[in-house]
Amino acid sequence: MPGKVLIADRSPKVQKELAQLLKEAGIDSVSVNNGEFAVRSLAKERPHLVLADVFMLVRNGYEVCAHIKGDSETAHIPVLLLVGSAEPYDKERAIMVGAAGKLEKPFTDPQAVLQTINQHLGKVLPQAAGAPAAEATPAPAPSTSTEAVPAEPAVDEEPVTEQELFFTGPEPARLEPRETPLGFAELLGDEITAAVASRAAAPPAAGGVDVKSFFLKQKQAVRGRTNEVIARVKPEHMDWRPEKEALSVGEMLRHIWLSEQGLRRTALKGDFSYYEKRLPQGLRAVLGQVASLEEEVKNLDTVHKQTLAQVQAFPEERWQEERAHPGLGIRRKVYAFLFSINEHEIHHRAQLMLYLRLLGSPLPEPSVRRAK
Repeated sequence: MPGKVLIADRSPKVQKELAQLLKEAGIDSVSVNNGEFAVRSLAKERPHLVLADVFMLVRNGYEVCAHIKGDSETAHIPVLLLVGSAEPYDKERAIMVGAAGKLEKPFTDPQAVLQTINQHLGKVLPQAAGAPAAEATPAPAPSTSTEAVPAEPAVDEEPVTEQELFFTGPEPARLEPRETPLGFAELLGDEITAAVASRAAAPPAAGGVDVKSFFLKQKQAVRGRTNEVIARVKPEHMDWRPEKEALSVGEMLRHIWLSEQGLRRTALKGDFSYYEKRLPQGLRAVLGQVASLEEEVKNLDTVHKQTLAQVQAFPEERWQEERAHPGLGIRRKVYAFLFSINEHEIHHRAQLMLYLRLLGSPLPEPSVRRAK
């Protein structure tokens, strides 16, 4: 079957395995190692199907899918999410962004994988030369394994290198202190990604910003923007949810600070107690009872300040230390856990903004860079 597949996965091993499988089936493919490259490749490569790793940095698979489905030029392209068997899979989020299903790694049955790929190529190829088709209803996930609950980013069973976690771009520009909060696009852009990779892999250059200082500045900018959104939440919104199984507004606020607390303890102390309860038992096992809006906002602020203080006191030379839990299939370095705090908050802030839009509440103006 003709066609082209865009493979976006942080693991070179997975890229090679999928590319070989497709080549043997006569299907063209192109591979990238992060979501930003995937998005940039769409116009040039014009793929008929995208396979997107849910735990890529810069843009994860969910974000890549949301971008594809949000653009009329690419909305017809089906997206299959790639998720490790030991990794949590956010089915609710997958449906929300319009994913067509998932493929589970490792690929124990390559022919079943190929069959699923051919199935989705068959849906889009007849209309590839013409106008984009209407977006299809997300298909059931091809895997028969038990779905895991939503969770923060995890990793494959084998460790990944900095080259796999972060893409290699041009020489990073010096990061200057900003007068305004960073916007969403800035937080995930080339400048920041390249700087994080550079600072995490080598000592800070003279006149530059070390990785700890960078994280702290980014953390404060992210929270500043989140606070602008939370200021629009009213007490009567706390119990509202868009559908039965979704998080309510109050649960989302509580989830942000509980997740930050759990990620921080894992990163700085190697304490996996949050994940040891959450992954086997589900999100609501750690969520607890939602308090009032005033109390949850206070909790958000308290945990935020604790993170700033504890990260400030944590030696930067230890940011390369690894935190691993073989039983949960988690293995990441300290800096990767810490930056996941910011990524996770950005994700749920975007969800909260969607909730408020559905509730008819006014939203804050987009962040802009001030002219110098």
